[in-house]
Amino acid sequence: MPVNPEAVAWYLERSERLLVELRERVLAQRSRGAQIAGFSGAVLALVGANAESTLSALHGSARVCAAGCLLMGSLLLVVAFVTALRGGLLPRFVSDLSVGEVANYATDRFVQEPDLWRVHLRTIRGTIRSIESTTLLGDRTAEAIARAERFFIAGMSLVGSALGILVVVVAF
Repeated sequence: MPVNPEAVAWYLERSERLLVELRERVLAQRSRGAQIAGFSGAVLALVGANAESTLSALHGSARVCAAGCLLMGSLLLVVAFVTALRGGLLPRFVSDLSVGEVANYATDRFVQEPDLWRVHLRTIRGTIRSIESTTLLGDRTAEAIARAERFFIAGMSLVGSALGILVVVVAF
């Protein structure tokens, strides 16, 4: 079966575009993870700085309930922070196409290759491995960010509940 060099080049171009899109997806997810970690840290700083004054304004069961909400909310925000950092921000891009192989393409052996499609096929094979690993990385990052979001929302809800208790007790 004869090889269609234009088709091989077309597949290589499409594969490379897919790889770029997948890497952009991972970078966008990492950016979202950085936002979650940043907001979690900011809320933790505010809760820590104001916990004493918040709790000193409350007495009895309202104080116990608000303290429990602040404690659990803070713990959940710490978990959201750590999950976002561990799952989304640690760099893990590893190309499955080795530098040595790419450098090989500049040698006379490949430059003088009468059938350039052979070089394209080698590149496609390397790109496929990169696509597979980047897809896996993207899926893992998305799962980690989704977990971090759930922890963040739960933590914010509990901290908000503590502030709600404060407002209700002070206002009435």
